Amino acid sequence: MRKPARDGRFCRGDLRNGVLAACFALALAAVGATRAAASCIAPLGNPAGGDEKRINAAFLNAADRPAPGAAAVLCANATYYLADVVQFRAADQQLYTEGRPTDGSRALLKVVGASSTAVIGQWLPGIHLSHVVVDGGGPGTCAGDMRALLEMGGGAAGQVIEHVKAYEPRGWTILHVSSGGFSSPGVPLCQAATVRDNDFGPSGRHEPCPAGVGPRPGLWADGISFQCGALTRADGSRVGSTVEHNRVTDATDVGIMLWAPYVRVADNQVVNVADQAFAGIAMTDFWSSECQDASGAVDKTTAFCNRWGTCRPGYTCRAGLEGHLEGTVVTDNLIDARESRISTGIAMGTHVGYCTSEGPMIGAAVLDNTLSGAYMGYGFAINGVTAWSFEGNVSYA
Repeated sequence: MRKPARDGRFCRGDLRNGVLAACFALALAAVGATRAAASCIAPLGNPAGGDEKRINAAFLNAADRPAPGAAAVLCANATYYLADVVQFRAADQQLYTEGRPTDGSRALLKVVGASSTAVIGQWLPGIHLSHVVVDGGGPGTCAGDMRALLEMGGGAAGQVIEHVKAYEPRGWTILHVSSGGFSSPGVPLCQAATVRDNDFGPSGRHEPCPAGVGPRPGLWADGISFQCGALTRADGSRVGSTVEHNRVTDATDVGIMLWAPYVRVADNQVVNVADQAFAGIAMTDFWSSECQDASGAVDKTTAFCNRWGTCRPGYTCRAGLEGHLEGTVVTDNLIDARESRISTGIAMGTHVGYCTSEGPMIGAAVLDNTLSGAYMGYGFAINGVTAWSFEGNVSYA
């Protein structure tokens, strides 16, 4: 729970005209308001859904307008059935379980409607998704909705996703922290996001889709798909993004997919025990361009328009990553093909997995990572990089 803000200039022991008494009254009122806002939202208990309406109402003020800083606090040990999407509405909003537990008492958000997405938090700075469990109701179908289970990022800074357990997406990934587009090649509009201490998976199935059935090539899905870069301060210094201390189990496409500069990816575990994956960690997609409409909204029915398709009417293929991974550090991660195959432990470069004339991936450092497991395919695959550092990595696979 956030403590009420206190203004030291106002509350400085001045007894004249009852100023100190007024200060205490305001403080007590703020505490009361905070406590009232933090009472948990009771679920309906209806397996057909509807709980998303109660949760979304917590993001609005008394006039039904988006309320910056509002918190939707879920009850511990409760299940919330979602017939539609939970959607953050303003900056600095929070969604979490009362008491912020990290065990099995976290509230469960269960997707039961047609959408593949449980939570959307794009284009809103400072939002905080934490201490919940999300069941995506997957796997999806070849002709179904492709969107991520958790859609975050966009043109926003300072988002945090932590202590979330999420699994069985119907779409292409569990967590998508999107770029929001690029202000120039290699400069995503998403800035300084943090993804830490999460437990993701299983995700998708390692099965191809028949040609012409739908927009997706297969039922495989990522664990974390990350496109958020750095916030540049007025003095020119940068606050980068962070992906750390996460565990991804049985992702069937890529455990952690990276498309952004100035990201620290550290101390994560990618483990496969029941289904196979193409890669544990991958930095291979040169363009990472997206179809966006005039408002910047991304059309996820056409993924990466520079490579795999053109945009639908009303959408434009915007500038992309163009290989820029400068300042990104991938370090101290464990990729474990424990009981099922991971085709490539860490994939680096545009020529790993593709026959392409695209330019190289540029500028990342891959340091002190470990591969293990009897079912590992290629270990560290590097082809199509420049200004790249690769040191201290070991394989016991």
